[in-house]
Amino acid sequence: MPKDNYLESFKNYVKEHYTSKDAAHNFEHIERIISTSKKIIDYGVDENIDFCLLAFLQCFHGLNRKLATDSEFKRNTIDFLLGLGLSGEKITIYFECLKRHCKSPQRIEEKIVHDSNFIEAVGSYGLARAFNSAGTRGQTIEEIIDILETHYYNTIECKTQFGRIVYNARKKFAEDFLILLKKEIDWYKE
Repeated sequence: MPKDNYLESFKNYVKEHYTSKDAAHNFEHIERIISTSKKIIDYGVDENIDFCLLAFLQCFHGLNRKLATDSEFKRNTIDFLLGLGLSGEKITIYFECLKRHCKSPQRIEEKIVHDSNFIEAVGSYGLARAFNSAGTRGQTIEEIIDILETHYYNTIECKTQFGRIVYNARKKFAEDFLILLKKEIDWYKE
């Protein structure tokens, strides 16, 4: 099957499973991951890409927990993948890649999706997304600042050259913004 057919098949299969997700993790997030992945590839990667695996990781990026906890969804997904012609062995590999792509990506496809996800988490868009999600969860501004600084800006390391360039530029913007925001918060407390 041509690479674009896998992507479209995967998108059609997963789309309904993102409807209950918040604005930061809905299907539009998957579309942004796909778009950023293309930019990473266009910039250049030194390894051969399995485009079927890449499409799987892009589309199932936000469904790892559901695959782990919803046996019916997992069974249906396996049947869907078998129907596309993937072997049981390949499906097992794909699930392993999905489990680790956010925290410890190994294959180039995992690294591309990892970086695509975290590039979105920084910069002006990432800040807007973070504050939107935090408000939905009832978190304070101070809590989301702490989460961003502790779990994103000081711990994420992009794995592709393009990812590092874009992430670091956007991270600098976000860090500068948070410094100003904290000063304003302190000013109101005086």
